[in-house]
Amino acid sequence: MTVIEISIFINRSPEDITDFTAYQPERLPEWFEGVETVEWDDNYPEVGSQLKVTYKAAGLTLHTTGTVVEFIPGEKYVAQYEGMASGLQTWTYTPENGGTHITLHFDYEMGGGGLGKIADKLIVERQNTRNFEQSLANLKAWLEG
Repeated sequence: MTVIEISIFINRSPEDITDFTAYQPERLPEWFEGVETVEWDDNYPEVGSQLKVTYKAAGLTLHTTGTVVEFIPGEKYVAQYEGMASGLQTWTYTPENGGTHITLHFDYEMGGGGLGKIADKLIVERQNTRNFEQSLANLKAWLEG
């Protein structure tokens, strides 16, 4: 398993951030680095709903489906992703100094057996980390803009 955890402070309320990140999935390609396309269920982001994402990392096109397993607006969003990279993605929103400290935690495993694990360690993990860092910076820019 690979674990990536990235945090950032955004000078907006947790509710404002949740409104943008969870309730506007169509905007995901605008700010989440590497995301090319998104499809979502009508009841997204309710528990059990799904988000289908086409994501590029390190020259690979990854198709994943995230199923929401926990959603507390303004506090936490957790989705189980299945596909070439499968794992648990958790977003936590912590009020701090009039804004919000966001932590993105992704615990995943690459498909493809041994070759997938090698590709992950050599290329994909670094690219995912950069994409997540850039995504949170993009989110900050959008919301504090």
